[in-house]
Amino acid sequence: MDLDLRLLRSFVTMAKEGNVGRAAQRLYISQPALSKQLQRLEAFLDVELFHRHHRMLRLTPAGVSFCDDAQKLLAQAADITVRARNTARADASQVTVAFVAGLVGIASALLQAAQRQQPALDVRLLRVEWTDQTDCLRNGRADLALVRLPIDERNLERQVLISEPRVAGLANTHPLAARTALSICELDAEPIIRTSNQQDYWTVNPRPSGKSPILGPLANTVEEMLAVVASGRCMCITAQSLAQANSHPGIAWVPITDISPSSVALTWLAQTPPAQLRHLAGLAHRTAAAVTSETPAPPTESTRRPHP
Repeated sequence: MDLDLRLLRSFVTMAKEGNVGRAAQRLYISQPALSKQLQRLEAFLDVELFHRHHRMLRLTPAGVSFCDDAQKLLAQAADITVRARNTARADASQVTVAFVAGLVGIASALLQAAQRQQPALDVRLLRVEWTDQTDCLRNGRADLALVRLPIDERNLERQVLISEPRVAGLANTHPLAARTALSICELDAEPIIRTSNQQDYWTVNPRPSGKSPILGPLANTVEEMLAVVASGRCMCITAQSLAQANSHPGIAWVPITDISPSSVALTWLAQTPPAQLRHLAGLAHRTAAAVTSETPAPPTESTRRPHP
């Protein structure tokens, strides 16, 4: 057996999570399949990488050393992939634009506008999960990404396209479901869905009252979020456009008036050659406003390069 990158990624994820279940959720595979991957890796290396206690994991001394090397190797592989794909796309005039749930309208409008105004440019769309908003740029799967802020902005540039209110999702049988607006303080006692991406932002932690939100079950996808909220087990907070795009007979969406809005941005690697991106960035700014009927953010003020 060769030492493949998939096994290394699984091992590093397990090391970071310290738990088989959480690692399996992040990797979108079953726990038994992940356990088998670990067994294969340990058999190949002929070393024990983790001390196991039920589903909890703690790195052995050999595991600590191997984890450091594995992370370096994965980073090198990502750099090589990005350089190769960027070179190929530059030659082929091809740009891949990633987008997350709720942004399909903007992505489609951007594709249509690009086809009309830059027919020689081969623009392709890539649907990614919330946890892959920026990883898809760093591992070379996409050149641009339509993301919902906040994100990990290291070595990225971004242009804010629109901002919109955040709303509370409540089971339609909930006492607050008939309200036309809510304050975040009125939701302090309501259990809220945990997220695998930017949890503090989407659960509003800490609250203005000084309290911490009461965390409910984890939802990795929009479909999981909708199912849990409709069951009445807990609520969620999401962006207005995502709520509008995912109407559900069992869920009421109520605006929250006293928290910051949710912003959508176009994002790319800071070292990516800008020639392919300038025109698409301008198109994205205009099409996002048209699709959502929102006033776009000024592009000259919202395009910036974060510090590494």
